[in-house]
Amino acid sequence: MSSTRLDRLLRRLSPGAITRSYLAKFAVVVILVVLAIGAVGAVTYAETTDRLEANAQQDYTAVAELSATEIDVWTSDHRSIARETADSDAFGFTREPEEVESYLTSQLSWQPDEIVAFHYVNRQEGTLIASTDHERGTAITETNWLSDGLLIGEDTYTSPTYEVDDERHVSYVAYTPRRNYFVMEVSLASIVGDLRQPTDGSFTTIVQSDGVIGASDREGTVAEPYADEVRDAMISGSAVGHVSSATFEFADDAEYFVAYAPVPSEDWYVAVHVPLAEAYALSGMIGRNLLLIVGVAVVGLGLLGATLGRGTVAELNRLTRKARALESGDLDVGFDTERRDEFGDLYGAFSTMRDSLGEQIESAETQKRRAEDAKAESEAFAERLESRAAAFGATMDDCADGDLTARLDVEPDDPDALADIADGFNDAMDELEGAIAEVDAFAGQVAARSEAVTDGADEVAAAGRETSDAVDEISAGAERQSRRLSEVAGEMEDMSATVEEVAASADQVATTSREANAVTEEGREATAAAVAELHDVEERSESATETIERLEAEMAEVDAIVETISEIADQTNLLALNASIEAARAGEAGSGFAVVAEEVKALAEETQSSAAEVETLIDGLRERTDESVAEMSRIREGVDAGVDTVETADDALSEVATRVAEADDGVQEISGAMDAQASSVNEVTGAVDDLAGVSQQTTAEATTVASTAEEQAATLGDVSEQAHALTERARDLRRMTEGFEVDGERDVGDGKTDLGVFDDSDRDADSDRDADTDFDFGMTDSGQSVSADGGTDEAREPGLVDGSLNANAEE
Repeated sequence: MSSTRLDRLLRRLSPGAITRSYLAKFAVVVILVVLAIGAVGAVTYAETTDRLEANAQQDYTAVAELSATEIDVWTSDHRSIARETADSDAFGFTREPEEVESYLTSQLSWQPDEIVAFHYVNRQEGTLIASTDHERGTAITETNWLSDGLLIGEDTYTSPTYEVDDERHVSYVAYTPRRNYFVMEVSLASIVGDLRQPTDGSFTTIVQSDGVIGASDREGTVAEPYADEVRDAMISGSAVGHVSSATFEFADDAEYFVAYAPVPSEDWYVAVHVPLAEAYALSGMIGRNLLLIVGVAVVGLGLLGATLGRGTVAELNRLTRKARALESGDLDVGFDTERRDEFGDLYGAFSTMRDSLGEQIESAETQKRRAEDAKAESEAFAERLESRAAAFGATMDDCADGDLTARLDVEPDDPDALADIADGFNDAMDELEGAIAEVDAFAGQVAARSEAVTDGADEVAAAGRETSDAVDEISAGAERQSRRLSEVAGEMEDMSATVEEVAASADQVATTSREANAVTEEGREATAAAVAELHDVEERSESATETIERLEAEMAEVDAIVETISEIADQTNLLALNASIEAARAGEAGSGFAVVAEEVKALAEETQSSAAEVETLIDGLRERTDESVAEMSRIREGVDAGVDTVETADDALSEVATRVAEADDGVQEISGAMDAQASSVNEVTGAVDDLAGVSQQTTAEATTVASTAEEQAATLGDVSEQAHALTERARDLRRMTEGFEVDGERDVGDGKTDLGVFDDSDRDADSDRDADTDFDFGMTDSGQSVSADGGTDEAREPGLVDGSLNANAEE
C-alpha cells in the first residue's frame, strides 16, 4: 500500500507531470521561492547572528581590556608610591624606629584612602621595625609570602590578595636603603568598586596567576578557583581573549560568556562574566525578528499560491475541458462567463473560434462534396478518353503495320474533337489507300507498257493528275483538320499530365536506345580492332615460327658440321696415333715427327672436346628451339581460337547492333509518336497551332507536288530517250508496289504516305547503269517516310499526313 502511494507521489513529482500541470508548476515556483527566501533568511540569520555575536564578543573583550588598563594604571601608581616612599633617607642607618614610624605616619596622612598602612620590616629576621598599624604589621610578618629572598634588584613585589575585615587587601614590598622591606598595604575596595558591569547580572573578577579569584565585585566569588579550561585559556597566553560559554559553581552553575585581558604591570587578569542570555540578547532578538520576517513571507507566499494559483488553475482546468470538447468536435460547448479579466477575453476568443470553426467545417464539407463530384466526373471522362485513345492507338498501329483498310470508329458519346479527329484520319486513310492503289495500278501499267513509252508516259501523266487531284483533296482535308484541331485543345487538357509523363519516358527510352546503339557500334569497332590485332599477332607468330624453323634447319646444318668436325678430329687423332707409332719405330730419327704427332694428337683431342661441347650446346639449343616451336604452335592455335572467338563476338555484336538499330528505329518511332502526342496535349493551343501549320504546309507541298506532276507530264517526251532505263525502273517499281495490298494486310513501312512518281534526274545517265528508284509514300507522326523498298527516310516535318507527292530516282 505504501509502495503504491509512493509510486503515485513520484509520478506526481516527475518532470512530465509537472510540465503538464499549471498548478504543479505554480506550486513548484512557490516552493522554490519559499526555499530561496528560507535559504536567504537562514544565511542572513546565520551571518547576522555570527556578526552580532562577534561584535558582542569584541565589546565584552574591550570592556575586559579597558578594565585591565584601569587596574594597570592603579597598580602602577601604587607601585610608584611604594618605591618612592622606600627610597627615603628616613630609613637610613642612623635613624631610630621611632623616627621611621613618625616618617611613615606623616607619609600615610596625605596618601589616598585605599592605602591603609605602611610597615618597615627587618628583611633577614622577618620582624616588624616600625608601622602605622602594629597589629596589621605583625600580621604581615606572619604571612607565608614574606621571606628573605622576596625581591630581586630594585623591583617591587606585589603580594597575593588577602582578606582583612571583609575587605580584600594587597601589599607592595620594596627595598629600603638598608636593604630591609618597606611594605605598603592597600585596600582593593576602591578599584573593585570601579570595575565595569556591561549588562545586568554580569560581574568582574581580578584573577591571580594561580587561577584563583583575588578580588571581585560579586559576593561569594573571592578566593574561588576557576575551572581548568578557563584558567588554562587565561594563563596559557598573555593575549586578550574570551571563552564562549562556561559554567561556575560559585555562580549557581549558570552559563556565562567570559572575556579576559591581562594586567601588564601585574601578574593578574581581569575577567568579565556576562550571562549567556544577556551576552547575545541583541543577536537573539534580531534573529527572532528576521525569522519572523521570513516566516511571514513564506506564509504569505503560501496563502498567495493557495488562493491565486488554485483559482487560476481551476479556471484553466474548466477552460481546458471545454477546449478539449471543442477539439473532439462538440461545437455546442458553451464559453459563457461573467469574468471581465483576461480569462473573460480568453473565453470570448474560444467562443469566436468555435463559431468560425463551425462555419469553416460546413464550408469545407460543401467544397469536399463538390470536389468529389468533380473528381468523379473528371475520372470518368479521363477513363473514357483513355479508353478511346487506346482504341485510336490500336487502329493507328494497325495502319502503321500496313493495314490501310483500318478505320477509326466513332461512337455517339465521343467528344466532338475526337469525332473530328477520327473523321479526318479516316478521310486521310481513304485518300492514302486510293493513292497506293493508284500507284500500284500505275506501276502495272508502266511494266505492261514499257515498250510503248509515249502511251505509258500519257498514262503516267494521267496518274500524276489523278495524284494531284488526290493531293488537293488531302490538302482540303488538312485544312478541315486544322480548323477542327482548335476545338480539341479544351478536351485534351485533362490528358496533359499523363501524356507528358509518357512522352518523357519515351524520350528517355529513345535516348537510352540511341546510347545502346552507340555503345554497340563502339563494341563492334573494338571487336574489329581486336580481330585486326589478333590477325597481326597471328602473322607475327607465323613469322616467328618460320624464323624458328629456319633456325632449327640451320641448327641441323651446324650439327652436321660439328659431326664432320668430330669425325675429322677422330681421324686426326688416329693419324696422330699412327704417326706416334711410326716415330717410335724410327727411333731418334723420328723424335721431331713424334713431337709434332703429339701436338696434332692434343689438338685433335681439344677439337674433339670442343666439338662435343658444341654438340651439347646445339642439343640444348635444339631442345629449346623445339619447345619454342611447340609454344609458337600453341600460340598460333590460341590466336586462331581467339580470332574465331572474336569474330564470333563480332558477328554477335553485329547481330546485336542490327537488333539494337531495329529496336532504336522502333523506339524512335514510339518516341516521335509520343513527342507528337505530348506536344499536342501539353502545349494544347500551341501544339494544335503547330499541327494546323503542318496541315497548311502539307497543303502547300501537295500543291507543289501537283505542279511537279504536271511538269513531269510535260517532260515525258524525254523519257523515251531512256527506254531501257525506264523499263528497268518500271520493273523495280512493280516489284515494290507488289508488297502493298489495298484491301488486305499491307506492309507500308511505318505508315508514311508520300506518293511519288518518277524523278527524271538520271535521264542523262548511262542506260546500262543500275537504277534505284525510291518512292516515298507519305509521312506519319513519327517523323519518317516509307519508301517503296520498305525502308524509311527522314521526313521534312512531323505531324499528320502531309499528302505531298515526291519522286526520287537515285542512281
